[in-house]
Amino acid sequence: MGSISLDKMDVDETLIPELRQYSRQLVREWGFMSTTVAGTSYNASAVHALIEISHNEGIMSAELCGPLNLDKSGVSRAVKKLVEAGEVEEEFDGGAAGMGDGRVKRLVLSEKGRETVKGVNVYGDHQVATALSKLPPTTSPLTILDGIRAYGKALRSQRLDTALTPPPETSLSAQPHFPIPDKETSITIVPGYRAGVTARTIEMQMSYYGPHTPFGFGVVFESLLASLLADLARRLDGVKNQVWCAVETSANGNENIVGVVWIDGESLNTKSGSSDEEPNALDIDLDPKDNLVNDKDNARSKKAHLRFFIVGDGVRGKGVGKKLLTEAVNFCDEKEFEECELSTFKGLNVARKMYDGLGFEIVREALCKPWDVEILQQYMTRKRGARVVLV
Repeated sequence: MGSISLDKMDVDETLIPELRQYSRQLVREWGFMSTTVAGTSYNASAVHALIEISHNEGIMSAELCGPLNLDKSGVSRAVKKLVEAGEVEEEFDGGAAGMGDGRVKRLVLSEKGRETVKGVNVYGDHQVATALSKLPPTTSPLTILDGIRAYGKALRSQRLDTALTPPPETSLSAQPHFPIPDKETSITIVPGYRAGVTARTIEMQMSYYGPHTPFGFGVVFESLLASLLADLARRLDGVKNQVWCAVETSANGNENIVGVVWIDGESLNTKSGSSDEEPNALDIDLDPKDNLVNDKDNARSKKAHLRFFIVGDGVRGKGVGKKLLTEAVNFCDEKEFEECELSTFKGLNVARKMYDGLGFEIVREALCKPWDVEILQQYMTRKRGARVVLV
């Protein structure tokens, strides 16, 4: 047997039957052939809808079509079942944000739904942990994660008819683009400019928010992000403006930036734009002239702007984000900024929990549609010296 040419890439066709075989086995072992899954009374579509809603509370029903790979009628049936069962509640924009046309429904978990998702996670964690314990000693769980992540992304790319863009020399044996730390690596938080930090910030932002993600932000997002980062990078001085990098160092001494947070101590302290102008920013706050909390006398205030916070794919959940944000707010307190401001949007629950723990409070919410995706923008402020309670 030979090879199959797909878009100028040769695929060894002897691998395909076995890949299909084990793909079928995964589906069966995960229980997706049954009418109910994950220890619940719901089918796979409903359980996956619950999980997506738990990760993106405030999402609209239509926005579930892409992540779940279902058409609108399939999503509608799953959501209807969950609403009728009391797992999910529907909120209108007017109630959630205090504005909007009052007709768009957003989905949030009920208390019952949160308990169900908690049970699904316990079930899933146990299933995965038990399976990993059966691996032969020569097989690393990181190898499994690397392979299944790459294959999952490739399948999604095939479905969306989009191309993954690794470097041309990437091979099956290449390291993942965002290395996963192991016992041989260490991560330290380093203040100040490092070569490549601007490009790396854009790269991680696009990996999380870009066209191949549920957010789907494209070239307009990336180009504006690049412009704003270039402006702030030129102003880095360690006094008013600063950046912190989470730097992963491997056993052989190679370094890679796996997380960043920037503080801009100038953009909120100059008058620009009308005080009535409506902000149109994201978690990275894309436009510095759109002050998060409009202040007619902003030029005389001393406010810091927390911007461009992002942690790379392979290191989330390991405390890197907390360390970066703690450094940033400590800097703001030490430099005697009266307030630190940021913007985020509903659905970024992990980041929001960290912001809450650092003493940030929501001061305003607004619906906006900056990149053809409607989001509920949340504007947050932290007073100098606010109590930090990170868990």
